[in-house]
Amino acid sequence: MASQKSIEESSCGSCGLAADFTAWRVVDAADAELKAALMDERLFLWACPHRGFRRRAYYELIYDDQARDFRTLLTGQEGRASILAAAQAMTGRKVNRSVPDGEALREKIRILEAELDDRAMEAFKLFLRRYIAETGQGGQDEDVTAPLLFQAKDGGGILLSRRMAEDVPALRDPNEDD
Repeated sequence: MASQKSIEESSCGSCGLAADFTAWRVVDAADAELKAALMDERLFLWACPHRGFRRRAYYELIYDDQARDFRTLLTGQEGRASILAAAQAMTGRKVNRSVPDGEALREKIRILEAELDDRAMEAFKLFLRRYIAETGQGGQDEDVTAPLLFQAKDGGGILLSRRMAEDVPALRDPNEDD
């Protein structure tokens, strides 16, 4: 399915004035430029044309990887049957997963591209968090409640991290000067 967009209106958190922004409803994995914007969060960055205030604006979106026959729905309401049914009607194909935020969507894409099973990865991460909590292997300052995120497959192993916001420029506070 080709990428699809709509024009939405949002109010600025700084000046209160309304402005339009482009919301991508379907992102086709074959669209390299659009996929890159999704992966580095530019796709969700909204800037006020009046005052320049910037913020992330997450919205419902379907990531459609036709080559792998896999679709992921980004929504703050994970797993709601009515949302999944609407997404499936929109694409005409089964939506495989629902995720609550952009970080989870990017992680699903990285897992998919590494040719791993995301369900097995989620089970592994749950096991690993429990192990760290029970054994204290994470160290005294380790936040065992923080989510583990898949980053990459490296030879025979995998790389997980606690945070990735530092690695994604658009995730830094958009109102801070560099």
